[in-house]
Amino acid sequence: MRRLCAIKKRLPLAGAFHLDTQEETGVVCASYVTPESRAVGVFPLEARPGSVRVPLEDGMYENALAGASARVRDGLVSVTDTPVIVLQNL
Repeated sequence: MRRLCAIKKRLPLAGAFHLDTQEETGVVCASYVTPESRAVGVFPLEARPGSVRVPLEDGMYENALAGASARVRDGLVSVTDTPVIVLQNL
């Protein structure tokens, strides 16, 4: 809970917020985007494995919530039962 509070305080308030539900994987993808930074959260609501499209370039990112790595390949991130929050330039 403390990590979530700390992450919330870093979110860009002036940014555009976008929420996307992906029923085939049971995932909600939320993002805050500004010209300088972005925050992207992938939240699995159902235990269905798969991949979801995220507004991030391909590469390795730190999951700010779990501390593990998250890989984006071809604009997709793998979904497990653990939420992923990526913070860029925040």
